Amino acid sequence: MEMNHSKIYTLIMTTFVLLALSLKAESNALNLTSQAKAELKNQGETVSLELSGQKDWNYDLKRSVDKGQTKVTLSLKNQSDANYDKIVNTQNAFIKSINIISNKLDQKKQIEFILVNDKVETFDYLTDFPSKLIVDFYINEAPTVEIKSTLKKSEEKLSKNSILNKKVKRNIAGLDSFTISDFDKGELNQNQINLQSGLFNKSDDQFSRFQIGNIDMNKNPRPGLSEFFMAYPLIDQDYSFWNKIKLNYPDYEIQRNDSDENKQIRLVQKLYEKKRILVLKKTTDWFAAKYPHSKYLDMAYGMTADLLAQEWFVNSKPNDFEAAQYYYSKINALNSHSLLSERASLFSGYLDLNKKNYLSALRKFKTHTENEDYKTAKSKFYADLGIVDCLMKLNKPEDALKNLELVENSSTDSLIKAEASYRKADILMSQEKFLDAKNQYALSQKQFPQFAELFPNGIFNKMEALYQLKQNKESHAEALDFIKKFPMHPQAPYAMTRLGELLEMIGAPQEKSMGAYLETHFRYGDSPKAVVARLHLLTSKMKDMNENELTKTLEKIEELSLKSELKNIDQFKSVMVSDGFTRRKDYNTAIDTLVKYNQRTPNQKNLELVNDRIRDNIYDYLKHLSENDRHSDVLKTHKKYSDNMLRKKDEPDMLFYIGKAYQAAGLHEDALKQFNAAEKKLLKSVRKIQVEDLYLQQSQALVEKNDLHSAELILDKIKNPEKLSAENQIKRVQVASQLYEKKGDQETALRYLSEIVRVWKADPNLVTASAIHAAKIYNKLNQAEKGLSLLNSLDTEKLSTNNLRAVHKTKSSIAIQAKLLDPAINALEYLVLHPVENKDNQLAEEKYTLGDLYSQKGELKKAENTWASLNEKEDSFWAKMASEKMKSLTWLDENKKYIKRIPAAVGVQ
Repeated sequence: MEMNHSKIYTLIMTTFVLLALSLKAESNALNLTSQAKAELKNQGETVSLELSGQKDWNYDLKRSVDKGQTKVTLSLKNQSDANYDKIVNTQNAFIKSINIISNKLDQKKQIEFILVNDKVETFDYLTDFPSKLIVDFYINEAPTVEIKSTLKKSEEKLSKNSILNKKVKRNIAGLDSFTISDFDKGELNQNQINLQSGLFNKSDDQFSRFQIGNIDMNKNPRPGLSEFFMAYPLIDQDYSFWNKIKLNYPDYEIQRNDSDENKQIRLVQKLYEKKRILVLKKTTDWFAAKYPHSKYLDMAYGMTADLLAQEWFVNSKPNDFEAAQYYYSKINALNSHSLLSERASLFSGYLDLNKKNYLSALRKFKTHTENEDYKTAKSKFYADLGIVDCLMKLNKPEDALKNLELVENSSTDSLIKAEASYRKADILMSQEKFLDAKNQYALSQKQFPQFAELFPNGIFNKMEALYQLKQNKESHAEALDFIKKFPMHPQAPYAMTRLGELLEMIGAPQEKSMGAYLETHFRYGDSPKAVVARLHLLTSKMKDMNENELTKTLEKIEELSLKSELKNIDQFKSVMVSDGFTRRKDYNTAIDTLVKYNQRTPNQKNLELVNDRIRDNIYDYLKHLSENDRHSDVLKTHKKYSDNMLRKKDEPDMLFYIGKAYQAAGLHEDALKQFNAAEKKLLKSVRKIQVEDLYLQQSQALVEKNDLHSAELILDKIKNPEKLSAENQIKRVQVASQLYEKKGDQETALRYLSEIVRVWKADPNLVTASAIHAAKIYNKLNQAEKGLSLLNSLDTEKLSTNNLRAVHKTKSSIAIQAKLLDPAINALEYLVLHPVENKDNQLAEEKYTLGDLYSQKGELKKAENTWASLNEKEDSFWAKMASEKMKSLTWLDENKKYIKRIPAAVGVQ
């Protein structure tokens, strides 16, 4: 069938359009990747290849073995060879060599990594902000999983295909891979499953990166963090025997015979096994009425009671509970002294305990312990421990401790003694007797090491006791031990989070604590108990977020906090968000966040704790303003909060910053009042300023006030100048030089300033002010050349723009006064040719002066060009002077032959 011309034309045009679009897309891709960057970073236990510069990554990563060498090949589209020049020769412990292979046909670039051995693993992932492709190389020596069961082997049958029996390989959690959107990615669920399945045993070294011995600690860790971290719920350890009693019901064995009684009890048994509750109750009642003295009667009651109890544990129906108790009481009323009777007596109390009928349970346990038939039985001690449980629920911890002491001393069963010992520590923790609790846990672990894995409370609760005692390194060790031994425990996310918090408090580098929080996220995924770790992660990254990222982060934080099971999560969230804004130096929002929290919860117990945090933020804000010379804002901010948050809270550092603000305004009397008040308080309070800093500021104010004698006395109080920062050590010498200068001792002042320049010459930005001051003194002493020489000795390549301009302004001023034209011209030329936006828009005076100096040298053309750059509107004064000067110079130049003749003409007359 022939195609008409119009269709052919349409087809051809469509083909051209598609081809053009394809070429354009390809061109765009090439333009995009031309900006791509490749870096190979050594990061301790990991080497990371980072590729950036593309929005969408089309790549493939394959592993192979060729001629005994293990290779990893990364294939990418649209990459240029220039991107990989930096990585090919990078030395590291995991990659032997790197080869770049090009394929012009499909425009793919292959990066071939020859690994040092087959133990090196890779893990590739993408990040969103910024868009990166990252491939991590690391050594994986994860051990085969071993699970040590404390229960019977028959209770823990693992499939051969179970993930618990496999080696699990995963890269160490790193900070760079974390983005906000990670919280919503489905692939995290798989990691969560793998990592919660008893992955680690005692010999596992996966957590070595969190051990204190492997971390360089900051000598000055951030104080006060523990006050705002969460107190995690303690492990309320179940008694092991209660679980055994609850899960292991009696095996009712009935010898078969042909009697009607035997047939009827076997019917009861069959109904019990089939879980026919209603029929069983009726049949049991019928059996009891027909055979009131039957030897099987306690079994009939027992089966019925047990089935009702099982149903109550599942569905919590009150009728089932009451019926179960009724049939257990029937067994006890038989006085059969059988094992069934002993169990019914104990289990009836346990049911009441579970239903929170504590007084009823207490009576039943006491009845059991007072029964002579059970005085040597284990059940007697089980009942004693049940009494302890009831006493604790009835808020009688002291009575509970006395009972535990009796149990531990009288029982001969090691497990019962261990139960009593660990429970004593739990009670001490509930009373917030943290030191006693810590010691009791340690004693329990020492006396009963064979049961250590039965009592996770012994490690977790001890961790919290040490945390409350601020024994952070010891608490860190317990947290690490708990994670290794109980990675599947419901409290494990809290332990892992606490591990990160403790690292932060001890002074570990931030990447270590953040690594622990990130590990919590990877291990426990969407668990509400991992929320605190996520809040740490998100708020720590607020510093560098743009506004869009910040908005999304705050929304995510709010969403996460609603999922948490912790009572005080709202306060913690508010404090963490406030800290995030503090890191951004957005102090107003940081303060406002906590103020709004206080307004939402005016009756909170620890209101003053949050108020202290608000005040800390205000102090930090005042410090920030003061260090940036925003002294008027210091006074405004102090006035804003002086009648509420800062009322009667005049801390020495705040007084110090206010004093500096007054000093900057020239109000030396007011400044000295603040400094004197700060000095009195500083000796009684631990704040952020050193007393040496205070004395230095006082002495400077006294020098400026011309109270030289008092200034000298205050300077002498600085006994430990090495405690001052480098800037303030220099400032101390500057103040001394000012003091001697005002006394008229210029030589001593110069000696001090020259010593500053000599000692700190390697950092010229620190000594610029001293060099300028010394040069001005030299000029006063008519030694301008020495002053200029001192300024010329500074390393101008290291100077900041502001300092460099200050040096040239000083040089020009000195040189002009000393009538040294060339140095003056050189300095002014630099200023005119290097204007600073928004500061030196016109430089009118400098331009006029430079033109004038040119004219003095006879370089009229340069003078004319310089003055021509003056703006007649904005620089009207200097432009007018330059115009008149130029006219005068032009007239003189044009008439100089006549001017030279005037004296001769006069002589002729």
